[in-house]
Amino acid sequence: MPKSAGQYVQLASYRVAIAVLAILTGAWAMHERGSGGSVWLLASILAVAASASLIWPLVVPARDRTMNVYSIGPSFFIAGMFLLPPRALVLVIAFSIALAGLLRGDRSYRTVFRLASMVLVFVGFAIHFRLSPQASDLLFHPAPRAALEMAIGAAALTALLIVRSIELRLEHGPRHTPHWGAFQKPAIMEAALCLAFSTTTTVLGRVHTGFLAVVGFEMAMVWWFLHRYAAYTAGLARVTDRRKKPRATLWDAATRASVRTGTRAPSALRRVEPRATLEDERGEDWESERAEGGR
Repeated sequence: MPKSAGQYVQLASYRVAIAVLAILTGAWAMHERGSGGSVWLLASILAVAASASLIWPLVVPARDRTMNVYSIGPSFFIAGMFLLPPRALVLVIAFSIALAGLLRGDRSYRTVFRLASMVLVFVGFAIHFRLSPQASDLLFHPAPRAALEMAIGAAALTALLIVRSIELRLEHGPRHTPHWGAFQKPAIMEAALCLAFSTTTTVLGRVHTGFLAVVGFEMAMVWWFLHRYAAYTAGLARVTDRRKKPRATLWDAATRASVRTGTRAPSALRRVEPRATLEDERGEDWESERAEGGR
């Protein structure tokens, strides 16, 4: 949070400016032409998929027993730039961000800024580059067109990270902000995932709307696999913690008893008992690992 009044004013002014520009961009998009029954069906599918991706992100185990959270919701916004008219894209982004923020309990100002930044970036790119479906799209070859769309999507994600970097610098100050701002490894990996899913969604959605079921199946399988992998990693970490406990419990007990009685602890107890205890604990750890895997 800002530590001075001037820093707070700068942050508030920046967020208000982004919100005003997003409102102007949305109003401009509402005056753009292009709509239809199939377009609104596709918009509904993308809105539901983006909402689900924002509510249930991908959780990937990382180093030092941490978890990286990857939200691939923006991938459907990128696909909407090429498959939907601007007015439908505005509604998709507004519905997805508002629903996800409401269900996750995010702070209102963060939800508003996230909504404003995504409307400004994705809808602004769609309007500026005329990315909505056109009758002349059939003249382009699929491979060069997909490559061009990937480049535009990468530029949009870079612009979104720049907007977030400025917010981080204004919110935390130059001393407590990372050197590259929002351009950190988790954010770059998330952008790469969004770009990959957006390309698949765009290509399949342009062929037929029904093929988007393939994208939904892929997302569900990836989420289920990562969820199971995260649970297995957490269980393995608990087993490792138990193995790191002191092994010389009986040794310490015998030493304390010898100090109290003035005698020497038996050497057989020192050598045999801790080893037996170690084997018993390994057996218990193996049983716990099998139980974790069965669940």
